[in-house]
Amino acid sequence: MGASSSRARKAFSAVSSSSFNASDRLQCCLPVCVCPNGKCRRRARREERAPTERGLPEELSRNGSSRCRSRLKRNVRRKYVIGKVVGNGAFGQVRECMDRQTGEIFAIKVMTKGGRDRGAWSASEMFRREVMLLSSLSHPNIIRLVDAYEDRHHLYYVMEKCDGGELFEHIVRRKHFDEHDASRLCRQMLLALEYLHGFNIVHRDVKAENFLFHSKSFDASLILIDFGMSVRVRPDETLSEVCGSPHYLAPELLRRQYACPADMWALGVLVFLMLYGRYPYDGHTTSRIVRDILYKPI
Repeated sequence: MGASSSRARKAFSAVSSSSFNASDRLQCCLPVCVCPNGKCRRRARREERAPTERGLPEELSRNGSSRCRSRLKRNVRRKYVIGKVVGNGAFGQVRECMDRQTGEIFAIKVMTKGGRDRGAWSASEMFRREVMLLSSLSHPNIIRLVDAYEDRHHLYYVMEKCDGGELFEHIVRRKHFDEHDASRLCRQMLLALEYLHGFNIVHRDVKAENFLFHSKSFDASLILIDFGMSVRVRPDETLSEVCGSPHYLAPELLRRQYACPADMWALGVLVFLMLYGRYPYDGHTTSRIVRDILYKPI
């Protein structure tokens, strides 16, 4: 993410008990997976809408393979003025943008295409999968997709702008949350996951960096982002791909037989992090973290 997020990770490394090298390890993923890692005027509070109302694409089912090549709009600059960089991710930049007609401010994710960018876990495929999924979702605690564009060299999607920063950054500053604040935030995270799981959608990358505060106010709502790894499963189906961020991986995910409950394990890890300022399993290496998750009691 941005420079402030990088500084936050370094600060957390210094204050955490157990050798917690957040800046190095929090972004890492298992080798079999490519991990992507306010002032905004919000319209009337969004109603929860079932994905089936707009038709969740069948391509989002089974192992996250997105075969859709739906035609996206071409000229993003015709409608939006693209401004300053507000964040950097593994697959591109997030910038501020303004609707030329209304003056409304949004965030726009910009990803540069690569000549060898192919396959179900390529950056462009994860980007398209995220756009497809978000276009069918509507929930107060899930990021709102506004527009999506594609040109010869880039993919873009326009989303609501969240000015309150990552939950991770707030944990760094506060060291830990008290039970009252943690429970308030946990409820919002549960609502987002309940909505997704109600339609058999597994997020697969629930972590502190993927929850943003909508504004800088004390009681700002939490917004779940980053759906590039998300996938829909059938009620009797399990997934086998290992993906996500090591500290948050559920035992059944590591054993390659999992579904929606793997997100709930990750949420439990996140709540532990909020309350204690450290991960329940925090080894020096990814292999140590994985081994502890599988075999070591908390």
